[in-house]
Amino acid sequence: MKKITILIVLLFTVANVFAQKGEKAIGASINYGSEIGSLGFGGHFYYNVTDHFRLAPDITYFLKNDHLNEWDVNLNVHYLFPIEDKLTIYPVAGFLITHWSADLAINVGGLSISAAETKFGINFGGGVQYNLTKTVFLKGELKYCFVSDFDQAVITAGIGFKF
Repeated sequence: MKKITILIVLLFTVANVFAQKGEKAIGASINYGSEIGSLGFGGHFYYNVTDHFRLAPDITYFLKNDHLNEWDVNLNVHYLFPIEDKLTIYPVAGFLITHWSADLAINVGGLSISAAETKFGINFGGGVQYNLTKTVFLKGELKYCFVSDFDQAVITAGIGFKF
């Protein structure tokens, strides 16, 4: 678990170091994971390397469902296609770390069983961004995460703030 925590801190530190040039944004999202069958809450950071190329790390925690917990950290890239002044679409591609854990309590003698697994994977998908103002935007994404034994589609709706 320490390695995962260190990796998350390093990911956001590296993103912050590179965020000295170009447009930056942070935001929050509500997500739905098809495999876990649960809602999740996430945070994201955007850094525009160029006008069309953006780094987009994010983290999501999914609520417990059927004794399963999940969180994941993604390091995504977006290639932005402005459709009009307020509307942009983009493909999503990236790497992810996902952690699943299960806690089962069996009523025979108070036995409790737990298991956890952390795996790496990749994801692909697409998104849309709608600028409400010059600094506030809404986003929607659909991506598919390819992870051994844990593949799932993730639907995301969120809000972001440019700074």
